[in-house]
Amino acid sequence: MLFNLPGFFISSAYCSSMLDGNALKPCFRLHEESLECIIEITEKSDEVLNQVYNQKLQEIKSADEIRWWLGSREQKLRMADNFVNSQRLWLEYRKSYCFTIAAPEENTHAYDEAQARCQINMNQRRIDEINMLYHPELDN
Repeated sequence: MLFNLPGFFISSAYCSSMLDGNALKPCFRLHEESLECIIEITEKSDEVLNQVYNQKLQEIKSADEIRWWLGSREQKLRMADNFVNSQRLWLEYRKSYCFTIAAPEENTHAYDEAQARCQINMNQRRIDEINMLYHPELDN
């Protein structure tokens, strides 16, 4: 998908819907839905997100702020605090957003699947955002 803004071309490699994707495909063998499988895959997605988040937080905390332009310890601590706060707010946003996305499926057998697909897709996007944040090699 390409967005054409004056002077910009932005490409999106993401699905067109938060309900797209193949992550839950193993949960639908022989046209039977496995709620346990859906939960397991969603939890694994959360684990990967948490690992990436914790790794990035550690990179920020162990950064050599002296190598930053006019860097200070306080600046690094603020960065870490802001990152922690942004993750807390993002988790609240993900929950609310996925409730919105899954609302048409509420009170149906497809509700848990819709919630899971949304959460998995949101997690992947957040992982990409986190990976675009501070990189320790910028210290060099």
